[in-house]
Amino acid sequence: MMTEVRVLKVGILHRHDWPKSYLALWEAGIRPPLLPGDPSGAGATWRSQTINTTAASLGRWIFFLREQDGFDEGASPEQLVTPDRLRAYLEHLAGHNRPATVLHRIIGLERGLAVLAPGSDRSLLRLIISNLEKDYDAVSKRERLQEAAALVELGFALRQRGVAKGIGRLRNSTLFRDGLQISLLAMRPLRLKNFSAIRIGRQLIPHGTSWAFDFKGHEMKNHRPIDPIFPEKLVGPMKDYIEIHRRIIVDGRYDGDALWVSSRSQPQSAITIRHQLCKWTKEAFGLPITPHLFRDCAATSLAVHSPEEVQIAHLILGNTYAVMQKHYNLARVVEAACTYHGALERLCTSLAVE
Repeated sequence: MMTEVRVLKVGILHRHDWPKSYLALWEAGIRPPLLPGDPSGAGATWRSQTINTTAASLGRWIFFLREQDGFDEGASPEQLVTPDRLRAYLEHLAGHNRPATVLHRIIGLERGLAVLAPGSDRSLLRLIISNLEKDYDAVSKRERLQEAAALVELGFALRQRGVAKGIGRLRNSTLFRDGLQISLLAMRPLRLKNFSAIRIGRQLIPHGTSWAFDFKGHEMKNHRPIDPIFPEKLVGPMKDYIEIHRRIIVDGRYDGDALWVSSRSQPQSAITIRHQLCKWTKEAFGLPITPHLFRDCAATSLAVHSPEEVQIAHLILGNTYAVMQKHYNLARVVEAACTYHGALERLCTSLAVE
């Protein structure tokens, strides 16, 4: 006798149809503080679009649990996020969605759980997100590749927008911070884990009128210490960020040494930095550029424009020359594409003349 396979429906439960306990936690977590200094939830400073997309991801998760008969309204939100349920959920999503959508649903679930259960352990979700990012193939690497100089200019433009809107407002200072991060990553493409963990006085050290990087071997993925030179063009912007904009973001509510601070006056997480980088690069170029792809952009730009110096790219990336050549150098692909398109344009021009 064959076992009947149950096909789960696909849907999103609107937040107004969530259990009352969930809805109360959600509204408390996205409500801005009434007075300065009041505690606020993880979503208190989110834009309406972020609130809606995160709520949709939570609604998708709750709908799945109900279909699976795994939704206990009396259980706390974090109790339902078990390895078995997540495994089943990933299989379910993969059967109905493209990889990009699967990734966004899990990111939304992690962000949503941060609102519903701020103290919950979300390490498993973050690990899943990291693995999904590695397998992300919605858009090929070649199509998303950008010149490193274009990324530097994007960062400059964002910083200028933040300054032009007036110093003193939190939103403008976070815009300046995001622009600085983009330019710095484009010029010194560190791994996101190291970039997000920079501490003033430890990995970023004042050096005369400039700055110096110092990453110990035990902090690096390959256990190789690196001390890349701080970009001269960003000495002034970094000074402005630390002395002006970071203080506005902190607002006296954080006295730690983390370089990157979130609008909640806490050290900015790697996943939040990634989200912001992808948001701004998608707005500028039409496709999101992940922090890891910044490394490809840097190595490939150097190979295209200074092929005689490509051997130094691994020093910037913090890996071996062989690894850099194998994984990051897309220069030949880029040059081939440019040659092809150039020939095609010349052919079309000649045909038009005839």
